[in-house]
Amino acid sequence: MQKLIKINIVKYLIFLVLILIISNGMAQVIPYGDNAKAGKYVQSEDAKIYYEVYGKGEPLLLLHGGYYGYISEFEMYLPELINNFKVIAVATRGHGKSEIGKQKMSYALFAEDALKVLKQEGIEEVSVLGFSDGGIAGTVLTAIYPAKVKKIVCMGAGFNSGHYKAKALQEIWEMDAQFEANNLPQFLEDRKKIMPEPERFSEWIEMLKYAWMEPEVLSNEAISGIDCPVLLILGDRDNYIRLEAAIEMYNLMPNSQLCILPNSEHVDLIFNATLLKNTIIPFLTK
Repeated sequence: MQKLIKINIVKYLIFLVLILIISNGMAQVIPYGDNAKAGKYVQSEDAKIYYEVYGKGEPLLLLHGGYYGYISEFEMYLPELINNFKVIAVATRGHGKSEIGKQKMSYALFAEDALKVLKQEGIEEVSVLGFSDGGIAGTVLTAIYPAKVKKIVCMGAGFNSGHYKAKALQEIWEMDAQFEANNLPQFLEDRKKIMPEPERFSEWIEMLKYAWMEPEVLSNEAISGIDCPVLLILGDRDNYIRLEAAIEMYNLMPNSQLCILPNSEHVDLIFNATLLKNTIIPFLTK
């Protein structure tokens, strides 16, 4: 199982390295996720939540994936998104520059953190683009506060334990900080540099597991109650979510569309320029 974990992580980190190489070749590098010019904070109960704002126009809430994920994972998407929207990119608590807090982690808590950001920005209605954990939190936000969300793009997300592949649940449960210390020391060092509480990294992972292992984040009744336009996106080879689960969610949501990407794994979704230009942006701007 450790071998499977390492394979998935290495693929994601290769993607991050490629982004860094591409960015370094540009005339101007924007440090997404650590940008003093665009960064802001909001107090959300017991934690300061970091976020960045870019662009003008209709607001778009951008929610990244969990654990290894961060605002910077959307680096391939952000230039195009900024050209079309006012992008509010939120760092989930404990990720990057956001504080961890002391509360039990849950997707409902992450949704409330995002809501605090929207309130501070004076945004009454927003479209949402979320990947993995961000897709789950964004959908929870939509279910709890339907008047807040105009449309949502939910990528690579499941809402109860039955939506996940059995091996994926085991992999998630076995994650710990020692793996990063032994196998990904540079990742761990770089991430800790921007964390306000780096000494709590190990504790934070264990806290995150409470959110990851929630048996039911949203009930079928709650899912079917989401009536705004929804675009569900999943790779047919997703490492975590069952293909049948995406179809089940599509059938439950009354105003949903389903996009299955061929020959695509979990992280492939966030560096697919064709998907962004031909599917996501047209859905959001239609």
